[in-house]
Amino acid sequence: MPRHVGVMLDGNRRWARQKGADTAHGNQAGADNIVPFLGWSEEVGVEFVTLWLLSTDNLGRPEEELRPLLRIIENVVADLAAAGR
Repeated sequence: MPRHVGVMLDGNRRWARQKGADTAHGNQAGADNIVPFLGWSEEVGVEFVTLWLLSTDNLGRPEEELRPLLRIIENVVADLAAAGR
């Protein structure tokens, strides 16, 4: 079992489009899976998880798409910090 796992949260926008939803819905769905993933990692003995939440490519997206993404990231980081993760 690896001690450290890195995860790039990628594909949420494509997933949302396939579902007929907006980008923010896809980004939130991806964010909603972080805590369960961390729980599963802990259960199997992974000691460290690195999450890549934002690519510099995302910074070039339109403002109406970028603003909700940054808000979602801010909320995820705040929630993880409050939970001591």
